[in-house]
Amino acid sequence: MAFLAITPYRTISVHRFIDDGGTYTLELGGYGSRLHVRLSSSYGYMGVRVVADGKVIYHDPRTYEASLERNLGFGYHVIHVIIENPPGYPTWPWTGGRILVAGLVGYYLL
Repeated sequence: MAFLAITPYRTISVHRFIDDGGTYTLELGGYGSRLHVRLSSSYGYMGVRVVADGKVIYHDPRTYEASLERNLGFGYHVIHVIIENPPGYPTWPWTGGRILVAGLVGYYLL
C-alpha cells in the first residue's frame, strides 16, 4: 500500500538582486489549493508574472509591490513566478541597473 504524504504548506523566501534586463524564475509543484505571493522591489521597478498550470493569473509589467492571493482549487498544480528587471527603466545610479527583490511565495493546502 502506498502512502502519499501531503505537505501542508511550502514557503519560499525571495531575496535576489536582478541585473538590468535579467529574469529570476521560481517553480513550485505539488498538491495544494492556495497561492500567496508578496514581493517588493527596491532601487527600481520590477515586472511580475505568475503562471499556474499554463495560464497567466497575474501580470504587472511595472510595479514596486506585487500581492496576490488566489484559490486554485485542490489538486496538483505547477506554478511559475517570473520576476524581471525590465531593461531601460530607471534605477538608482549607484546600483548599476540592478534591483533588489524581496518577499515570500507560499503554496498551501487549505
